[in-house]
Amino acid sequence: MNRKQFLNTFNEYFQKNENPFYFFNILVKDSSNKLEFNEAIFLHFMPFFFFFKIKNKIDLIKNFNFQKQYDSYFEEDNPSSEFCCFNCHLNVNQLFYQIKKIEVFSSNLTKIYRLETSHDRGLYDSFFASKKINLDNQPCPFDDPTFIGIFDRNHNDYKYQKEWFFGFSDKKDLLNWISDASEPNLLSQLQSKGIVIKEYIIDDDFVINGHKQLIFQKSQHQSSCILSWDELFYQLSRNAPFFRTGL
Repeated sequence: MNRKQFLNTFNEYFQKNENPFYFFNILVKDSSNKLEFNEAIFLHFMPFFFFFKIKNKIDLIKNFNFQKQYDSYFEEDNPSSEFCCFNCHLNVNQLFYQIKKIEVFSSNLTKIYRLETSHDRGLYDSFFASKKINLDNQPCPFDDPTFIGIFDRNHNDYKYQKEWFFGFSDKKDLLNWISDASEPNLLSQLQSKGIVIKEYIIDDDFVINGHKQLIFQKSQHQSSCILSWDELFYQLSRNAPFFRTGL
């Protein structure tokens, strides 16, 4: 099962919309009792774990990544209740990757193309960041609805966000993204600054395709190599093979 199939299954099971976050409440008697809280979390998700045929349920719960906040209004609204309430939410994308690693799902490999400095920094936080961008060719990640839940104006988990990097599934898309008629020398500037083209081989479950670019978890790549700029242009015009430098 791939990421999209998992998201659809999860949303259908919990009868939620396509929002990548799942919000839920946990009731416990002792707010300071971690064991009781963990047991309540386990019971909340156990039916889904059985439905999804997850084998390593205990390991998954131990590594469960979610946010919780004590609900003080619950006591005001339910003064006679012996329970207290926590409002919780998790990123369903993140849950899928946790399950995938623990359950060792099968993989389909794909190629990713990315522009990087010699220190593996991308264009957003290096040379290109100082340029005036073309919003049609280079839209802000936060404006791409496909990335909601990771690059999200309303729920910004910076720690999780740092696991994701930008790239392209097609070499032509890469060139289109950096092509700007108002700055015809941009490509030569990139080359002179030491920007290189990297090709990554990665399981496609760790890739999310957007409208103009994609994001991927670079730490999960299986191999990479550097592509020559000259060979990039030559290959696109003649469909010739690339020269590569293995890493």
